[in-house]
Amino acid sequence: MKTNKVITAAQSGICINYTDTNKHFFINYEQEQLSNQIEKNYSHKNYQELNVNLNPHQIKMYRLALYGIETLSEKEIIHLSPIDRLNIKHKQEITQKMINRWKQQVTQSKMNSFLSKLFPNSKFIEEIVEDSDYYCDGLINYLSFKELGINHKNIIDKMIEFKSLPDNFYQLKN
Repeated sequence: MKTNKVITAAQSGICINYTDTNKHFFINYEQEQLSNQIEKNYSHKNYQELNVNLNPHQIKMYRLALYGIETLSEKEIIHLSPIDRLNIKHKQEITQKMINRWKQQVTQSKMNSFLSKLFPNSKFIEEIVEDSDYYCDGLINYLSFKELGINHKNIIDKMIEFKSLPDNFYQLKN
């Protein structure tokens, strides 16, 4: 016998309707057991602030790539040529775009894991998880690095991978 299910996410919980038997099952978001499970599996415990010892030159390069001209003082901005300003802005835009894509991938991975655990036998969820290698540049991921379990070393390593920072970034001296 085939069971037809309709799963709906509502503001207060998730409702599973079995259309062939006209029965339903409701999972309240505030159930202590579900809340504890979510908190245990997806809390911020994975976030570890690693003290990455960077010298002032490395810090400046990191901030320029990540935040752009905003990190410079008025005096430093005045001494930049227009071409240098455009290069910094362009590099920062590319870095932000790549980090946003990366954050979307991390978010998708965490959501896929969550959905697979919540609905272990669902073919629909299996299909979603299999076909989840996509991103949208128009969608900005506002989750913080801390919420995603990403530390400063991970960010720097990813920026090196994106070529926003040089391969020898950790070896650079003042």
